[in-house]
Amino acid sequence: PLVNEFLMNHLNPYVNYHRPCFFPEIKTDSKGKQRKSYPFKKMMTPYEKLKSLPNAEDYLKPGVTFEDLDA
Repeated sequence: PLVNEFLMNHLNPYVNYHRPCFFPEIKTDSKGKQRKSYPFKKMMTPYEKLKSLPNAEDYLKPGVTFEDLDA
């Protein structure tokens, strides 16, 4: 139906892209065991995480800038 088409094409990409997520902090103890914790300070949307990466502009399509996406 048309409702399902609207949800799949317009609503779901927006909701998933702007939904806050926790990103892990990985700590290694003296024995080499890695433990993940999910602190509140690491909670951000996928878009904020993309912008926080080093050289984040390299992951955008040619001709697209963060200024365009923020507008």
